[in-house]
Amino acid sequence: MAVNYALSHCGDNESRPVNPNFYFFNYDCTNFVAQCWNAAGLSAAYDFYCDGYHNSSYNWTVVDSFYDYVTTHEIARVEYSSVGIKPGDIIQFRYQEENGTTPWLHSAIITGYDSNGGVCYTGHADREHPNYNKPLSAVYPKEKNSGVIEVRFLVPLHPTYYTS
Repeated sequence: MAVNYALSHCGDNESRPVNPNFYFFNYDCTNFVAQCWNAAGLSAAYDFYCDGYHNSSYNWTVVDSFYDYVTTHEIARVEYSSVGIKPGDIIQFRYQEENGTTPWLHSAIITGYDSNGGVCYTGHADREHPNYNKPLSAVYPKEKNSGVIEVRFLVPLHPTYYTS
């Protein structure tokens, strides 16, 4: 269910528009993955919500807050290897910044596999750069221009977040 939502609302063309019921933030990646898991059954709560406009919780829209929320509330476990990762899992990206910091800055959802069996992801970055079933190998681990230095996966503990 989460994968179907992601592939239907990634916003990369007119046939896959963003969901008009949710506000599109300047950096919309975590809002998008929260929408995906919400469509698959993860309920909104007083500390996990987006009302479709500007009102949302950090847990719904911020990379580290989403991570903290789903791990603390035992909604997901963390993996640092793509072995066993499947469509419906969330991927988060850590970057090397020019100032030397290494923050977790991006979230996307695993939506398939490439021809070599590597995972592909779909997500929002901003309106001009949606990603539709993009191979992880295009940005990690060896792609020098991406700035990605580490990835982690959030694996839901509830099977309804998957397509099957």
